[in-house]
Amino acid sequence: MARQANKKIEASDLERYLSQEEGFALEMAALKACKEYQLEAVHGGSYLDQQSGKRRQFDLRVSIGPYIGDCALKLAIECKTLGSEYPLLVSRLPREPHERLACYLKTAKGKITSIEQKTIYREDGTSPYRRWEMVGKGMARVGIKQSRGKEDEFVSNDEEVFLKWNQALASCIDLVATAWRDFQGRNDMPVYTFVMPLLILNEGDLWVADYDSNGNLAEPPKQVDSCEYFVDHTIECDTGLTYGHTEYTISHLHIFTIKGFRKFISRNRIDANFDRIFNAPDLRNR
Repeated sequence: MARQANKKIEASDLERYLSQEEGFALEMAALKACKEYQLEAVHGGSYLDQQSGKRRQFDLRVSIGPYIGDCALKLAIECKTLGSEYPLLVSRLPREPHERLACYLKTAKGKITSIEQKTIYREDGTSPYRRWEMVGKGMARVGIKQSRGKEDEFVSNDEEVFLKWNQALASCIDLVATAWRDFQGRNDMPVYTFVMPLLILNEGDLWVADYDSNGNLAEPPKQVDSCEYFVDHTIECDTGLTYGHTEYTISHLHIFTIKGFRKFISRNRIDANFDRIFNAPDLRNR
């Protein structure tokens, strides 16, 4: 049962509350970064979670492009404040060859219908997910509980973080289903769309522990600004187009601190990121 309030709230009280509400402040920091770099961002809309059948609210959805001609990046973003006393630890191993899958939607003028869409898969050296790069395979929030007169105990839990990044995956469904809209008004030029789920954390909230292929810890855990986490999640949805049932596989969740996210979308990095994600000359040949 919630505790009962017993003091009349004043404007100064609410201002003090907002200054302490780090979760919403992190969303605002991500939104401000998008606005600074003139990206199309939607904050706080809702979607139907197909797993639960319930309506849920997303934190952010961001569209970049079509950029560099014909490539569009869609970001489904969830934000989570953890705190330096209970941060997220991602355990990583070198990526295996079968974990390189990247999925794209090609929307173009159709021969039978006005708009047609197909899914393109990459599992080779053209994928942005490179063989033997470090990729997350396990995660947990880790903290220490101190007790007087007793040895410190580790406490760990991944439930809250799992719920957040699972929401990012669920939010991707709408982005996949509506990706064809970027083709409209493009003078019949095909558009290639990549849908990417993101989890954004505060500074100092993200650590990684890297293991070698034999399962041995390769080096001490370290703080990072970004990492990738293997999820291998397949979406099925109806795009509304004729013959519009689509399957799309999201192989990785992308985890950033707010600093790492700003770096990812910054003007001096976006061209290189698009080159890595899309490898557009190869896509156009498929």
